[in-house]
Amino acid sequence: MPHEAPDLIGQALLDYQHGHHAAALTVQCSAADEEALPAAYFFRTLLAMPELERQALDECRGRVLDLGAGAGCHSLELQSRGFADVKAIDHSAGAVQVMQARGVRQVARHDIFAPARRRKRPTTLS
Repeated sequence: MPHEAPDLIGQALLDYQHGHHAAALTVQCSAADEEALPAAYFFRTLLAMPELERQALDECRGRVLDLGAGAGCHSLELQSRGFADVKAIDHSAGAVQVMQARGVRQVARHDIFAPARRRKRPTTLS
């Protein structure tokens, strides 16, 4: 059985949701210096989102697939706008737990790079 990597993102999201508001991740990239990413970022509201993100949400139509949904902030915003068919997907088991607890109605844990049968959706966020 293959060894599964630790769920660092999921643990940070769960920590934040359970009141540890200093929870953060360290982002490492070969093109930039290490940078701290507060877990709070994944819980942002519409007003805290950059303009481009808000525009992307305004362009959503029909059935929406939210890939790499994290804590579900985009899915929750779309649900609040009356979207009935928003599916949030993340590879992280912890992220899935957080989204379910926050009220995202359709949540699934999937590796988005693995081949799968997909239903067509007019809008995909990532």
